[in-house]
Amino acid sequence: MSTVVEEQFTPIQDKPKFDTSTIKLPKISELTDFLLEFESVVEIESLRDRDGRKTAKAIYEARLVALGKDSGQETGDA
Repeated sequence: MSTVVEEQFTPIQDKPKFDTSTIKLPKISELTDFLLEFESVVEIESLRDRDGRKTAKAIYEARLVALGKDSGQETGDA
């Protein structure tokens, strides 16, 4: 009998499913719903890095927080 060796994988939210370099970014008004399609922190960070719109930054950060990336941090609203 042979034994099956289990491979260790990173959590699903860190495994990219999409090639984010080819995805067309939506209008700001559609960005929140658009980002809900992504569960990978890596994908969202990649999209954020491509998106130079200042108004989009907070939307990306909110999605990352929702995925638990910054769960230990408070928001910067004072």
